[in-house]
Amino acid sequence: KIDAKRIAHAGYGIENIFNQIHIDKYKNANIHLTIDASGSMGGERWKNSIKMAMALGKAVDMIEGLNIQVSMRETDHGDLPVISMIYDSRTNKLNHLKMLLEMYNCNSMTPEGLCLEAMLKKKMLVPSNAEMDSYLINICDGSPGAGKYGGQSAIIHTKNQVKRINNELGIKHVGFFFGKDDSAQPSWYGSDF
Repeated sequence: KIDAKRIAHAGYGIENIFNQIHIDKYKNANIHLTIDASGSMGGERWKNSIKMAMALGKAVDMIEGLNIQVSMRETDHGDLPVISMIYDSRTNKLNHLKMLLEMYNCNSMTPEGLCLEAMLKKKMLVPSNAEMDSYLINICDGSPGAGKYGGQSAIIHTKNQVKRINNELGIKHVGFFFGKDDSAQPSWYGSDF
């Protein structure tokens, strides 16, 4: 269709006198938000994590081609690692997420690397492919540790699980550390974590 505004300029430097339609296409995307439900996440950190989870859930609910899963990382009463998948936008309604976030609390340890390893073994993560990009958003407030799992070996184990997620599944990883200030940020929290 001819653009009436451009036709008057034909021959004066504007050669394209037709209306143009621009279509931007993006690959589908999947987000897996995993939240540290350890006791040290209590208070403002927990409140902000819950707000972010709900905000992401609501945004994903309104965007076609975008999915989200929300999981909690914690330990049971015997300090055994537990990963709880509380929401999957592909199968659950948004009210399901709201209800569980209102009920959930944080009061355990931080078995970060063990839970990431379990997520890999149990195929809980959606891998990237030609039609979809996949992202893992990790919320935490400190070094991994639960029972005898802790220290430098737990940090190295957690880093290795993140690398596996990146390399084996093509999932891009973003980690958010909730701390008091930059000096409180643990030394292991870097570009490869």
